[in-house]
Amino acid sequence: MHGRSQSVRIGEAISAVAPVISGVPQGSVLGSTLFLLYINDIADIFNDLSVSLSLFADDLKLYTYYKLDASHNDLQMAIDRLIEWASLWQLQLASSKCSAFRVSNPQGRVADDVASKTYDLDGVVLPFTDYVRDLGIYHDSRLKYDKHISFIVHHR
Repeated sequence: MHGRSQSVRIGEAISAVAPVISGVPQGSVLGSTLFLLYINDIADIFNDLSVSLSLFADDLKLYTYYKLDASHNDLQMAIDRLIEWASLWQLQLASSKCSAFRVSNPQGRVADDVASKTYDLDGVVLPFTDYVRDLGIYHDSRLKYDKHISFIVHHR
């Protein structure tokens, strides 16, 4: 579609009109179904890679595991394919909201090439985080929940 625009109305106040280049209308009866149809093929672009994905609303997580002696390129290849897919469908990826998270074994053994591996999203190096919040639960790289417990105790 071409020539679409949108504005937001809250009470009697209406925002300026902004052009819309892609996406589906939010808040509509068919919005959820249209969104699912829009992204339906995204999993197919990773079929030949040892990468899995999780989709939740407008969030996507790519993940894989590495054996100590294995190649470590599939995740970056998946990120590159995601960039191509998003460009094809005229979706902007919010690289500022993206990060990398590494889970390692309890002994902390991480191969040197894995420990030094970086990932980039369209030229932006993804920062590694010490913990991640997933569906409301905080956990760290050893899959411990100390951060989550601390958050609950100090924010009630």
